Amino acid sequence: EAVSSPAGPVWIEIPQNVLLDPVIVPPVEDALAEAADNPPRTELVKEAVKWLAAARRPAIIAGGGARRGRAEPWLLSRAGKLHAPVVCTPGGKGAFPWNHELSLQSWIEDRYTTEVLEDADVLLVVGSSLGEVTSNYFTMEPRGRIIQIDAEPRVLESNRPALGIRADAGQALAALDQALDAVLDGTRGEPDWHGLSAEALVKDTLAR
Repeated sequence: EAVSSPAGPVWIEIPQNVLLDPVIVPPVEDALAEAADNPPRTELVKEAVKWLAAARRPAIIAGGGARRGRAEPWLLSRAGKLHAPVVCTPGGKGAFPWNHELSLQSWIEDRYTTEVLEDADVLLVVGSSLGEVTSNYFTMEPRGRIIQIDAEPRVLESNRPALGIRADAGQALAALDQALDAVLDGTRGEPDWHGLSAEALVKDTLAR
């Protein structure tokens, strides 16, 4: 449980009478903990691909789950192919290169960043619950559709309606990356942020 996505501390409770009972088995010498597989459901990946392929203003939020799921290479690939601005939550810092031309860095509580996320027609949320800080203290009001990927089912769609995909972030983004490549045929136009490219939008937003 501890090493499987979403990965983290677990609580183990053993009754006192069990701890006090005589032990008749030898000590374990070769225990090996292996993470359980947590891939995304195929039909959800296909639906997410439809949304992203048609998006004109896609944006990405990378949370702590993106780092724990080792999703960094897939996040970089997907953002580049979609020309999507990426902002990291405090827990997601490091998941995306800080000085990349598509990086909104970690100004997640900033009003200008919030406006970009609200204006996205498809918001891809990876490894974040869209909680208090990430939603700029629940002031963010996205006008587009949300795709939310998280290994913890309790956080999916807990704060916003979304296409919820329960999966390890790395596995899910790898599946999205491969599936999107199969449907993007080069005819998709560049993102249009009201006359600005995604790179220009990021530069302008950081300056403000």
